[in-house]
Amino acid sequence: MGGKTVATLSDGFLEIKNGGGFALFPTPVDSEKLHVFQQIQTLSPQSYSINDFDYYGSISDFTGKAFDGFGKLPLPESVTSQMANVTEEITAGLATHLDPTETDAWITIRFQPTSHAFDTPRWHIDGKMFTDGTVPKIQYKIGGALFGPGTLFYDIPPEKRHSFAEETTDPGIQFYNGLVAGKDPNVLNEEWLNARKLVDKKVPQENIVQGSSEFMAVFAVGDPGTSGFHSEPNMSSSGNRMFFSMVPGTKSQIEELRQKFEQHNPNTKKTNRM
Repeated sequence: MGGKTVATLSDGFLEIKNGGGFALFPTPVDSEKLHVFQQIQTLSPQSYSINDFDYYGSISDFTGKAFDGFGKLPLPESVTSQMANVTEEITAGLATHLDPTETDAWITIRFQPTSHAFDTPRWHIDGKMFTDGTVPKIQYKIGGALFGPGTLFYDIPPEKRHSFAEETTDPGIQFYNGLVAGKDPNVLNEEWLNARKLVDKKVPQENIVQGSSEFMAVFAVGDPGTSGFHSEPNMSSSGNRMFFSMVPGTKSQIEELRQKFEQHNPNTKKTNRM
């Protein structure tokens, strides 16, 4: 089988370099500190829609920046400050496993309310993050739920990868999965649901691996032959969710990623997005 649970992020890198697609590893922070994120259960959907946070820049400069996102949540400052501190501690812990050339990162915090949008999984792979692929040779993403259900991963047998990749990258499936410009994967309609169900039938339940707040994931992106197939979790009855992700790279790679994001989101400022 491909993806599995490993001891550290460094071991996760080895797993995806060997074709595993993804790997789970312990979140680099004391699990007791993650309890502060339970406070998001009190927030309304309106609180979430305006408080997504994106940071592009030096990892070493991220200290003090997380509060730019958490600080706007309608929660006591003592709580949001603690959330920011824990997120920065996680980021620092991840950074100790990176290649020395990966000095920068795209760091995202997503606030997701209870939703029926992913009652049927949206199996897909992420595209390439940047065209400058010299470092690292395999592009990857790190992510995990700070609170709420973790991302689903398909631990796909090698002999099934090619046919499954063809199905999930088929233009029609991509359209209905919301993987093309101008299509929102959170919008539900019958055609989209039928397309998701068509793909989901090919994924055995015993091959689904789910992360958690205590176990993050690292997964390859950009290549159907090596990437980690994944989906948002079912969030219909789990309550609110808070998700963290990080794409490390060189300074030029992350700047390219920032510019690409702004081209698709013209209202985005060149500073951190809130």
